[in-house]
Amino acid sequence: MQSLIDLFEDIKSNTGIDFSVEISGNLIFGDGSGKGYALKLKNTYGDLYLKDKSASLQLLFKYFLETQINALLDRDELKDAFRNLLSGKSVSPDIMTSLASFIPSGTLFLIESKNTEYNLNLLREIYEERKILIDYYEGFLVLFGDFQEPHDEAMSIYSSIMENTIEEPLVVYLGHDGFIASLNEQYDELLQFMKAGKKLFIGNHVYSKKDMLLEDFFGKIPEETRNSLVVKYRRTLENLDLESTNTVIAYVTNNMNLQKTAQDLYIHRNTLNYRLAKLEKDFNLNLKNIRDLMILYFSILSYRENKF
Repeated sequence: MQSLIDLFEDIKSNTGIDFSVEISGNLIFGDGSGKGYALKLKNTYGDLYLKDKSASLQLLFKYFLETQINALLDRDELKDAFRNLLSGKSVSPDIMTSLASFIPSGTLFLIESKNTEYNLNLLREIYEERKILIDYYEGFLVLFGDFQEPHDEAMSIYSSIMENTIEEPLVVYLGHDGFIASLNEQYDELLQFMKAGKKLFIGNHVYSKKDMLLEDFFGKIPEETRNSLVVKYRRTLENLDLESTNTVIAYVTNNMNLQKTAQDLYIHRNTLNYRLAKLEKDFNLNLKNIRDLMILYFSILSYRENKF
């Protein structure tokens, strides 16, 4: 109801027209004085009251207001359905059909930030002309949309929030399309992935589920084997700083591509070569060898798993 009142306040402010509105028999805006007109609204009924305007202007304003109210009711209906699907609740067949025609499939994004209300309004404004669903749910901003390049979209979301709030949000996404009807399963999967990512990708703020294919394999390695790596390199791992850790993660993520790794870390390639050489010396491993690199990477993951 508050969204309707906010809408009416904006319309009155922008047009200078004094009007009142009843919805479902309840006066929710204005004082109820003036000539009454029945409003054709979706799934409810209402009346408009106007003062001192010509008949033609009154009818034009009535049509305009009906359009605005019904558009808002449609958005609210989709928003409620979006929340219900995220929580696993049922949605009526009619609304499900509307959702499926609006966005049949897409990529789900989970965004963690401090200024949630501000960032929600910011993203709504950015995506105003796009077919997306976005809401605040269980402490996160949740966005679902059909994007050709989900990673580019995730980086754009991250950059937009950074530029407007000077905070670094955490943006994670599944990395593959999912159907609107399976949002609950996608959300649960993404939530678990975010928790795991926080442990493994400390310092990274944008990543997708496909970034953790190797980590999924790591999780299938017997715990005893994983712990043996920590035992072997414990002293060196304990002295490993976040900068070096993120260097290894970026090097693996970028398939040992030095140029791309340096770009992602915002460092010169010579700086990257220096860090890698120091890691090779400290761990007595050859990081140009994929086998040695995996030993180092899995050792870091095992250490983090035990530490956090």
